[in-house]
Amino acid sequence: MRALFAQIGFCLFLTAGYVVSVESWNGAVFVYLGEQRSPASVRSMRDYSIVDRKALFASVHKQMLEGAKLMKEDGSMGLTLGHPLMKASDGNDFACPVQGRPGLFDRVELTFLGMGISESGHQPKMIVEADCTSGPNLSQLGTIWIPMADILATEPKDQELQFYGDQPKSIRLEHIPGQWPNAWVLISVRFFRQAFPDENLLIDAEKMRETKGKLISFDWQAK
Repeated sequence: MRALFAQIGFCLFLTAGYVVSVESWNGAVFVYLGEQRSPASVRSMRDYSIVDRKALFASVHKQMLEGAKLMKEDGSMGLTLGHPLMKASDGNDFACPVQGRPGLFDRVELTFLGMGISESGHQPKMIVEADCTSGPNLSQLGTIWIPMADILATEPKDQELQFYGDQPKSIRLEHIPGQWPNAWVLISVRFFRQAFPDENLLIDAEKMRETKGKLISFDWQAK
C-alpha cells in the first residue's frame, strides 16, 4: 500500500511540475542552439531559442503542416512549412540547419502532381529541390519560392531546370503532355542530406491528409 501511495505521489509531482512549467513559460521550452561541445557553465541565453512546447509531443508531419501557407509574389508561388523539432541521438534537434547548427538534413524536395491532364495514364509531376533552411521564426522553414511564370514560359515537356540567385533550386518536370496543367497538388515532402540521399524522411500524401484533412494545392494558368 505504501508503494502505491508513493507511485501516486510521484505521478502527481510530475503532473504539477509540467503544469507549472507550461504556465510559467506560456507553453514554451528553450532549445540550445550554441556550440554542441561548449561547457554548460559558459553557455549564455543568446545560445537558446524559445520553441512551442507542443512541438515536443506532435508528430513530424503535424509540426510541418500546421500553419503551412502559400503565397503568390512576382511570378512565383511561395510555400512555407513548419520546421519540425525531432528526436536525435543527443536530444532534440531541428530537421534543418539553424544558426550554425547543421540540423538533421540539409535538402528538401517537394513533389507536386498536375491536375486535370495526363500522359499515357500518368499525371504531370513537378519535383522541386532546394536547400533546407529555417525562417526568421524557428518554428517555420524558410519559404521555398517556385518560379512558376519562368517554368510555364518554357516549352511544356519533360525537362530539368536550374534556377540560381538567392535561393538556388532545381526543378524536374515529368509526364508533361504538351500543355501545362492549371492546378498543382503537393503530394510529398522529403528531407535528406545531400551527402547521404538514402537517409531521408518522407512525408507522403496519406500523412498530409491525416493532418490537414486535405492536400495543399494552388492554381496557376499559363499565359
